[in-house]
Amino acid sequence: MGNQCTPTAPNRRTSWGPGRTLQQSARGSLEVSLDSDAGDTPVMYNSPTKSVDCLGLCRKDTTSNDELILPNGTDTPFKCGVCIVRHGERQDQVDPAAWFKSDLGRAYPFDCPLTQHGRVQARRVAEDLQDSGLEFSLVVCSPYVRCVQTAAAMCEVLGLQLAIDCELGEIYGPRTHGQWKKPPPRRVLEEISCLTTINGVPLMDSPMFVRNEGQEFFGTHSVWPENLEDARLRLVSRVEQYLARGLQLRRNFVLVTHGDCVAASLGLLLSSQPGPRRIVTKIDYCAYAVAQRMVEPGDMYALGLADELAGWSLVTGNCQVSNFDDRGGGPWKGPFDPYPIQEEAQRVKNYEEMQRKDKQDEMAQHNRRGIKRSSTTVLQSALHRQKSRDVLNKMDAFDVQYGELVPDSSGSSGGWGLQITSPQDIMKAFTGQ
Repeated sequence: MGNQCTPTAPNRRTSWGPGRTLQQSARGSLEVSLDSDAGDTPVMYNSPTKSVDCLGLCRKDTTSNDELILPNGTDTPFKCGVCIVRHGERQDQVDPAAWFKSDLGRAYPFDCPLTQHGRVQARRVAEDLQDSGLEFSLVVCSPYVRCVQTAAAMCEVLGLQLAIDCELGEIYGPRTHGQWKKPPPRRVLEEISCLTTINGVPLMDSPMFVRNEGQEFFGTHSVWPENLEDARLRLVSRVEQYLARGLQLRRNFVLVTHGDCVAASLGLLLSSQPGPRRIVTKIDYCAYAVAQRMVEPGDMYALGLADELAGWSLVTGNCQVSNFDDRGGGPWKGPFDPYPIQEEAQRVKNYEEMQRKDKQDEMAQHNRRGIKRSSTTVLQSALHRQKSRDVLNKMDAFDVQYGELVPDSSGSSGGWGLQITSPQDIMKAFTGQ
């Protein structure tokens, strides 16, 4: 199906490996286990059988066969953060009919490559990140080809390695893929490698590619049919797991994913900010959000995206954020916009009261940060999980919807009712045959 090629044996040279973390045992030695905060996200390690660079920023655990790379500098402040990036421009939205009629489109109709402009967008974002003030160590992406190609272009600029994580993948349900009678097909790693190069080298042959031990990807594929609410929680949970892993390793990740992941993560981050409520109103191709905070020496507590006490600072690009008026139900117009005199006076009073309260809240948060001693991620805190649900359920969808690409039987957009048994059924929506 689709493009045919035969990659060579998978590259084995990597500074990153299977998702594990280190714990101090009762005997005082270091032991390896999965972690409740960071899950199975990648860690840095060496193996005696591999030729691996330590990147000059690590020490090795000699208590096990695998040489695990432990963080240095936990006794100094650390700028902890993450960058979440949407993929670049996708081929199927530029010319849906041509894409779905192509060989690749017939094989994997909703896993299209980037356009050439999408590759340019990816490189521009990578250049922006070089000036973001945050140091990154690994690029991790969704297994969809448009994300892998975006990540590969960014790695060429940033000089970082690339890993693929299923749990950063797109919503796997009818909203984005249409009404399939059985789960739609997914590409395997060899097929992705045929369509992706890093510095001219096929993905699986590149020393910059990180493959999970014994598996093609990190993480676990979502199950069909996935709804929007579940997908958003999956995505923001995975982002928070990478923040937790970065905190453990004192390293930061670039996550290349889909529009709804960027929007959901940014929406939670905005909900944690002081001041008037702000909402996400637009996510363009290669939209990105960089969240960062200073971590004190010895601090290993993972804080969630929606945690007001985390003190996240934000840098965004290629997206739109607007103030929101909770009382009026629309974009905030500000206290001095034209209104009848009595209404404007009340709005000014409300605005001044809100500013006063924000200052009080900010001072209270500053005082409470010093005594915070528990995780506030979606997976670990029921309170923050409910807050995150409340924020996410009010948001619009930002990924390309199935109905935006595939016409219905009358030839208009929005073919939601089409029952799909194979990719050929989608092509018929364009040809009428």
